[in-house]
Amino acid sequence: MRAFPLLLAALLLLVNHALAQPAALRFTRITDTPLVTDRASSGAVNWIDFDGDGRLDLFVPNSYDVSQEPVSQANRLYRQGEDRQWTVIPSAMDDAGFSSGSAWADYDNDGDLDAFIPNQRGQDNLLFRNDDGTFAAQPEAGLAHGGASFSATWADIDRDGWLDLFVANGGLSGREPNFYYRNQRDGTFARITEQPAVTDTLQSTGLTFVDMDLDGDSDLFIDGPAPQMYRNDGTGTLVPAPEARFVAERPLLFGTLGSAWGDYDNDGDFDVFMAYGYGEQARLYRNEGAGQFTRVIDDLITHEGHNATNAAWADLDNNGWLDLLIAPWGAPVVIYLNDHGHFTRILAGDLGRVPSFASSLATGDYDNDGDLDVIVGHWPNHPGPEEENHLYRNEQTEGNWLQLDLEGTDSNRSAIGARVVAMIEVEGEVITMSREVRSLQGWRSQHSLTVQLGLGAAQQVQEVRIFWPSGHEQRLVDLNANQRLHIRESHP
Repeated sequence: MRAFPLLLAALLLLVNHALAQPAALRFTRITDTPLVTDRASSGAVNWIDFDGDGRLDLFVPNSYDVSQEPVSQANRLYRQGEDRQWTVIPSAMDDAGFSSGSAWADYDNDGDLDAFIPNQRGQDNLLFRNDDGTFAAQPEAGLAHGGASFSATWADIDRDGWLDLFVANGGLSGREPNFYYRNQRDGTFARITEQPAVTDTLQSTGLTFVDMDLDGDSDLFIDGPAPQMYRNDGTGTLVPAPEARFVAERPLLFGTLGSAWGDYDNDGDFDVFMAYGYGEQARLYRNEGAGQFTRVIDDLITHEGHNATNAAWADLDNNGWLDLLIAPWGAPVVIYLNDHGHFTRILAGDLGRVPSFASSLATGDYDNDGDLDVIVGHWPNHPGPEEENHLYRNEQTEGNWLQLDLEGTDSNRSAIGARVVAMIEVEGEVITMSREVRSLQGWRSQHSLTVQLGLGAAQQVQEVRIFWPSGHEQRLVDLNANQRLHIRESHP
């Protein structure tokens, strides 16, 4: 079983020598921190600021070494201190479960991020409430159900200002119903059992809440051998969305583990890239508005196949256009730079050169220098050095930026589900970018909740419009580049 990925890695390394290396975009692999020297079967990587100090911390839920009789491995929470020093924080989240991902958000609206940890081998899933950096299990919250739970994510599905929870079950194990929980606003949750999104028996892997039709509520996309799209009817009921016709295309044996949703063509709505394993050709679907999708077949990223476990949109070079990262199993990370909706495959320093056995991939500006860094979680099928996660620091030297930390008031405090539309002018060209604040995206990965806006040569953002989950719209004008702003929800 190992021969194929190792041969694939060798071939890709030969190809990499011929790829372009842009002068301005370069990543350096960091090898001297416990984030990457600690070894375990990492079930996810999650960039989160759990202590509210403005620096990203990292949570790594660990599962078991699949080459041995399953023995659980401790989860690890890393706090980032000054000068990028990392400390492992002992906590109750070092549980005995086989953890597969985690989802972080402020479910109780008290100002800090709490954690939900799904377990994949029948153990009860776990909720931990954050109280000033100390975590306490919440077994009475109504979330302690067991199954083959591989991913979970928060969203304010019913738009009442409190975050609900959805859990993807089945994954790599088989077909199971999913879990959907409504927040009761008192620290407890009610399980919803009579909607199609939970009565359908699926082999669910990754999942993403995204406002695909721009009607102000969060719709649900579920990855798997037969992907499914559920439209939110505005009341929190998730119903099948036949208008998203890409879900009806030919099912695959393994399907997509984790898709990536983003406005790659800067037309205001969210498109989806679906990466597949075992060399299956990737698929890109352009959102034509109102949730109608067209398959794109005339670009490089749709011609190449990868043994992919995850994908992510991220503006790596801060030019205002979302680039694409693909995390494979048994090969280096793949990078496609976006130029006005068309892509070029590149190398960028160390990123794209070292083979990965990726279980997850997340982006965030952990060193607070204005560009997005990358961490890749690893889960090989054998113990050893390949268990070590990979951290890549972005050394970007060009491209201005603006970062927004959003805080809901009438909306949930984490601002999950908020949509940001920003307009800039670069060398006479007007660019309008759309971004959305999300919890987990795709397969077991949580990116930073900070909204990253690449501005290229623009010194100012002409206008930012924030569409809050509550339905309020907030407008900001003439924001100077190269700063990080905290924006609190307000309305007339």
